Amino acid sequence: MKWILLLLLVVSTADAARITIYDTPAAKWKYKGWKIDSGSVCYDQRKGSIEYRNCRNGAKKLFKKECKNVSKIYENASLIYRKEAKLGKWKKLYCNAASSFRP
Repeated sequence: MKWILLLLLVVSTADAARITIYDTPAAKWKYKGWKIDSGSVCYDQRKGSIEYRNCRNGAKKLFKKECKNVSKIYENASLIYRKEAKLGKWKKLYCNAASSFRP
């Protein structure tokens, strides 16, 4: 199953890794139970490198932006669409990451 949410590509929910393209380098992360594993954000970059730092800073911006976008869609969506698109879960995923992720 594939979901397209905003300009965000999300691969099947059975996959643990998520690839998101934003106006920064591609950020990859893993999540479990609709919670982003903070330690896995930009796991494909070498820790301590400039690329890693830029990737994690970009991911923080992405989480904030997606939290706002999904929240706006959630507020305007019908109850049926909220459930079908799992908007509440996406909102929680991004908004929790936006508030708790530290690059």
